[in-house]
Amino acid sequence: MIKRILVPYDGSASSRSALSIGLSIARITRAELRGLYVEDMDRFTRLSLVTAITENLTGQPITREPLQAEAAAEEEAAVAAELQLLTEEFKSECRGAGVEMNFRAVRGSPSEVITAAARSVDLVVMGNRGRHVGIDEKGSGATVSAILAQTTRPLLVVPDEPLGVSTIVVAYDGGAASERVLRAAAELASYMELDEIHLITVAPSKDEAIAIQAPAFDYLQAYELHVKPVTLDGKPYEAITRYARSVDASVIALGAFGSNSILRRLFGSTAQHLIGETESAVLFVS
Repeated sequence: MIKRILVPYDGSASSRSALSIGLSIARITRAELRGLYVEDMDRFTRLSLVTAITENLTGQPITREPLQAEAAAEEEAAVAAELQLLTEEFKSECRGAGVEMNFRAVRGSPSEVITAAARSVDLVVMGNRGRHVGIDEKGSGATVSAILAQTTRPLLVVPDEPLGVSTIVVAYDGGAASERVLRAAAELASYMELDEIHLITVAPSKDEAIAIQAPAFDYLQAYELHVKPVTLDGKPYEAITRYARSVDASVIALGAFGSNSILRRLFGSTAQHLIGETESAVLFVS
């Protein structure tokens, strides 16, 4: 059951899409929508080219320098103006949808701030790339990858213009993580009024896949969804995303690694590539 939804909102195209989807789910579930504007601390610092090159060559952590007083004051004014505009936008959208909401701003590291706020909600819906005003070295998907390494909440990552086909692709291998994905995906399919679940299992044979998928089929009967079984081979994430693209899936649902550091690093790079390339929304469940 969803009672609270967090939507990090910075005015980017993908965050506006996230707000739209968050509003739709909140209306159906009568959940509270919590908007969050992160005043990125890095906006008040600078990274000199010499420092970046030197520290990159030596393997040292890259450090940033505080802005000079005049530049810092200009940035403070810019952030204040953004906050006022985004607060008005968020509240207006929520009032129009008849959704209970609140909106706040927190200064800090985006991934750390969002992860902390996620602890008090049931679902996070966010854009796949933020605006990163004045911070050129931040790559697309980096914040999402960092959040995935820390949060235990389902995270729905939305592109600028999500696909509209009513299909959700669920990666399922019978393990504990995929069971959690299955539950979250089934609930999301109901909330978003998606018609089909394509249950994807990567296995050597169709018979093995059928055996693995049997409990999932039984579980999904309660949701009265059309379930399509699919057997794929090859590298799981590549095979799943390729299939999702072929059916124009609205959502791809798969598990994230939260505890094993090696798996977390491997998954983080895969997740960053996935959210930057796919036109589907991606539901990550730890």
